[in-house]
Amino acid sequence: MPLDVQVTLLRVIQEKRITRIGGNKSKQIDIRIIAATNKNLEEEALKRTFRQDLYYRLNVLSIHMPSLIERIEDLELLADDILMSLERKTGKKNLSIHSDAMCLLKAYHWPGNIRELENVLVRAACICENSLITPRELPSAITQNNMKIPKPGLTVMKKNEIDIILDVLSDTKGNVKQTAERLGIARSTIYRKLKKYGISIEWAKRRSIYNRC
Repeated sequence: MPLDVQVTLLRVIQEKRITRIGGNKSKQIDIRIIAATNKNLEEEALKRTFRQDLYYRLNVLSIHMPSLIERIEDLELLADDILMSLERKTGKKNLSIHSDAMCLLKAYHWPGNIRELENVLVRAACICENSLITPRELPSAITQNNMKIPKPGLTVMKKNEIDIILDVLSDTKGNVKQTAERLGIARSTIYRKLKKYGISIEWAKRRSIYNRC
C-alpha cells in the first residue's frame, strides 16, 4: 500500500469521516475494519514501508494463519477434503493419492499455500487413470522438488558435521529445539551452521519429511 494511501486510511480511522470522490462534504461513518495480509507488517513497520501508527491502529486483535509449509502435517487431511469436493464436481469416484505422490507433496515448499495445493490436485484428478494420483500427474516443480542444494566443495569434516545435524533433524521431524538438545548445542548454533553451509532450515525440514516416507 502506498504511503500516501496509508495516511488517508489512518485519517479515516482516527476521524471516522470520509469524503466521497468528487464531493466536498465529509460524512460520519461507523465501521469495523477486518484486514488481511501475507506480509509481516511488524517487520514492514520497522523497515518504514508501512506506517507504525497505522499498524498499531489496525493491530487490535491479530490472528496468525500459518502457511501450508508451517502445518505440513495437515496436508493429507486437506488433500482428502479437496479430493472429496472434486469427486462431487467431476463425478469421479474414489479419488486417492499414491504414497509416493504424497511424499512429494509433503516435501514441496508450497509458496502458493492451499490454493496452489487445490490447483495441483484439480489438474492431477483430471488426468489421472483409475482415480489414483501418482507422481506422473504432478507438476515438474513438485517432482523435481526445486529445493536449495547445499554448497559444493565441503571438506570431509564439514560434510560429517552437516550429516550429523541433518540426521538428527530428520529423527526429530525437523524440530530444531529437540535437535539442539540432543546434540548439546544452542539452537542458534544449528541455524548458524546451516547458513554457513548454504542450507536453508526449510530445506532441512522438507528433507526430514521426505526421508520419513
